[in-house]
Amino acid sequence: MSPPNWLPPLNFHDEFELSAVAAQLEFPQNNPTLLQDYFLISTNVFVAFSPNNFSSNEEIFPGLSIAEDYAVPCYKLTSPTLAHQAISEILNDMSIPFELNQVSWRERHFIGDINFQENVDNLSESIWNFACSLTEKTYNEGFNILPFNLSIIKMVTIPDDQHDTWSRWYDDNMMADPDFEEDYMEAISRPRTAEELLYDVNPDGY
Repeated sequence: MSPPNWLPPLNFHDEFELSAVAAQLEFPQNNPTLLQDYFLISTNVFVAFSPNNFSSNEEIFPGLSIAEDYAVPCYKLTSPTLAHQAISEILNDMSIPFELNQVSWRERHFIGDINFQENVDNLSESIWNFACSLTEKTYNEGFNILPFNLSIIKMVTIPDDQHDTWSRWYDDNMMADPDFEEDYMEAISRPRTAEELLYDVNPDGY
């Protein structure tokens, strides 16, 4: 692997939106060998950049995508006395490189129920309520593994000319190195150091 010589600065720009999305996307499961019920949580921290005149998903420039999986006993996420600590440990372990202020909350249940809230005051409480609701849904009865996804997303708006510069840098590197795209995705799938969060806005020479 040859790491790219530049990565986008995740915390340089002031115009962005934060959202947290909890979604039950897979069937509940049953494992008779387990002695207790579990939540199987697939997490993702995602930072992406779009131009001011954003028109399609093809214009999204990825800056960070870190995925982790957690198996958590259900009682730890549904108990009022244990849930805050368990959820805080998960959020801390996710290596989120920005503060979770003014976060929009979205949740989607397996049968299609959708809930949306702007600027939630307590993200841990929203996650707790979602986890509790899964154990209460009748279509989950009889299963001891309840999978769901939890994504923390930062969508950053950057000037059009800056987006053009970044895209040109990316395309030029892809043409010069057939492994560049794989190397870039590998590079943005790991936590950044404090220095890396404030890279130069544009790569050298662009």
